Amino acid sequence: MGKADIYLIGSSELHFWAMQNSRHIDFAGSKINIAPPEYVIIMKLEFYKEGNAEKHLSDIKSILNNSSDLIDYNLLKKLINERSLTAEWAAAEKLSENSDQPRRSEL
Repeated sequence: MGKADIYLIGSSELHFWAMQNSRHIDFAGSKINIAPPEYVIIMKLEFYKEGNAEKHLSDIKSILNNSSDLIDYNLLKKLINERSLTAEWAAAEKLSENSDQPRRSEL
């Protein structure tokens, strides 16, 4: 059985964008909406910035390893820059540098 993070919708443009761009999947016989991977990565980078918990970087590594083909890296780069998360992204990228996925150093 997997686990999921739940983010309550706030009043920011990012939250509204995530709701408008949620993806529909079948899970255990039910259709559910999930947030876009770019949104989850940004939220985890922000949580890492706030508390320095390595768990968020590990979660990002898993997202990159399992959903790399679903990620809009141009959008992710834009969001990282807008939210001043470049140092946090570098930390996430460093952690995932030993994975099977190529590094996204262009971000």
